[in-house]
Amino acid sequence: MRSVIAVIALAVALAGCHHRLKSSCQQPREFASAVDAPPLKIPAGLDKPDTHAAMHIPDLAEPERQRAANEPCLDRPPKYSTTPRPAPPAPAAPAAAPRAVPNN
Repeated sequence: MRSVIAVIALAVALAGCHHRLKSSCQQPREFASAVDAPPLKIPAGLDKPDTHAAMHIPDLAEPERQRAANEPCLDRPPKYSTTPRPAPPAPAAPAAAPRAVPNN
């Protein structure tokens, strides 16, 4: 009986995580609708903030390329290598213990 309950609980847990396994490339992203904020308006009598070290982000000249359904999603890192890893070396056999020589 316990094993049946454990299997059901596991199935429910895995079903709840199914949406995390799907690729999200085709779904709209929250940041896609972001807009630039207007520049700061500094009240009279206050100094402007020092922005000489601020990073300038250039405007995007062309829209983002839509990825095909069979292309991998970039929200997961790509594989570094397509070749399989070599098998690890077999563990070395333990050294034989020295034999005791009887003293005659």
